Amino acid sequence: MSSPAKLSSQFLFKFSSDEKEKSLGQIRDRFDEVNDSKALQLHNQLSELEKRRKQRMETKFDMLTRTKSIHRDLKGMRSAAQQKFLQEQLIKKKRSCLVSCDWYTMLSENIPDEVHRDQGCEEVLEKLFMLGMQMEEGMRQVTEHSFLSSLRVLRSWELCSPEISSGIEFVREHIVGMKSENFDEWRSSKLG
Repeated sequence: MSSPAKLSSQFLFKFSSDEKEKSLGQIRDRFDEVNDSKALQLHNQLSELEKRRKQRMETKFDMLTRTKSIHRDLKGMRSAAQQKFLQEQLIKKKRSCLVSCDWYTMLSENIPDEVHRDQGCEEVLEKLFMLGMQMEEGMRQVTEHSFLSSLRVLRSWELCSPEISSGIEFVREHIVGMKSENFDEWRSSKLG
């Protein structure tokens, strides 16, 4: 007959082995799910690459002109196709950024038409748009610390100016996402 210690250890061993089997089954199921989703993503990416490759080849074929020198023809075709490809990429980035950059869309909608027609303001808006694209791609990040350190160079009367304070509020709320309490505390320490 077995001792009670042996029985309890056999029970624990059997229980832990059942637990391990169950967790291994769960892990295997999760692995299969992830594997299937990654395979689908890969298939979609490869089909998208093939589609883009076909479009580029069609563009190159359309750009090909017949002159006396095949080398000049190919060089002209390559440069024209590359230029068209870059323009299409910029248009796609602008569209995707307009969809994902809510703050830029909101900003451009709130700006009056006469400001949009001003060439200097248009250049600034284009730079802001490029900054927004970089932020969406993860190349740039505006943190609370960098936001506040950039505001430290402003003088007290500039912080109180209605035009500047509304711009600061827009950036604080829509781009940085800083809480108004934290900003009010910082502003009161700066002004006070």
